[in-house]
Amino acid sequence: MQAIPVLALWLIALDIGVIWNRPRMPQDNAKVERSQGVLANWTEWRKCKNAWHLQARLWEEACFHNLHYPVQRLKGQTRLQAFPQLLQSPRPYQPADFDPQRALDLIAQGAWKRQVSKVGQINMWNQVLQVGAAYRYQTVSIKLDPAANQWNIFDANGVLIKAFAAGITAQKLWALDLS
Repeated sequence: MQAIPVLALWLIALDIGVIWNRPRMPQDNAKVERSQGVLANWTEWRKCKNAWHLQARLWEEACFHNLHYPVQRLKGQTRLQAFPQLLQSPRPYQPADFDPQRALDLIAQGAWKRQVSKVGQINMWNQVLQVGAAYRYQTVSIKLDPAANQWNIFDANGVLIKAFAAGITAQKLWALDLS
């Protein structure tokens, strides 16, 4: 299992549900994936100069898609005509709801396998952790202790080898940077 995407952890910290698909299986959520492809084509994201320009293009195309684009399966209506509740958010965005403990608790549910390099290191979210040369080429597992906010590294027999500060802070998670 790969590490959980940082954006998913950010959403979870905001108490926003995440729909998990199997890696490299876009057909698991085909409608959403197809709509993202269409939106990517409409926005011409490669021509955007920066993130702000991309955000403006996404907003512009999403508005067109919902307010003006007739949908055949909706009998030629726009999405807004068929679903007037689109303009009402059931839950407004509240940055104060950001709770990194939710993300830590989710991470703690998993255990990740890593192959120790020839110099005794493993990687987790772009962090290089020195396990020790004695474990080179071995497979170890890494698990988060959310109370201590630390990575615990276990050998193949489940024996704790080392512990490292995970450094997953609210500020880093808010900035989408867990390196």
